[in-house]
Amino acid sequence: MPAELRRTGAAGSQKTDDGEAKEDPNGEKAWRRRFKEQRDKLAKAETELDVLQRESQKSQLEYYPDPQKALSEQNTRKDINEKMAKIAAKQQEIAQLKQGLEDLEEQLRKSHGDPGWAR
Repeated sequence: MPAELRRTGAAGSQKTDDGEAKEDPNGEKAWRRRFKEQRDKLAKAETELDVLQRESQKSQLEYYPDPQKALSEQNTRKDINEKMAKIAAKQQEIAQLKQGLEDLEEQLRKSHGDPGWAR
């Protein structure tokens, strides 16, 4: 009898594994997963932008003990310009991620899904 129970348990777990692998692409779980992934990407990008902005503010006030480096940075502002370019790129990435989130909401609406799945 215990062997039968083990087989039944193993078969049941295989069915759940198969069920998860064949998830409905328009089901609630799939939509919630898509929105969560998009929001996670957006949150990560916003955190990276915050760090870049702090580094940029620090570099504008930074003191270089080497006079040659200080003079070079004063004239070319290479470090500051590079950080500002990274900030602009990250802001553009955030705008694209926000647009992607809006596109997902539109796709959900068109597929007649529950708007609550986007939350």
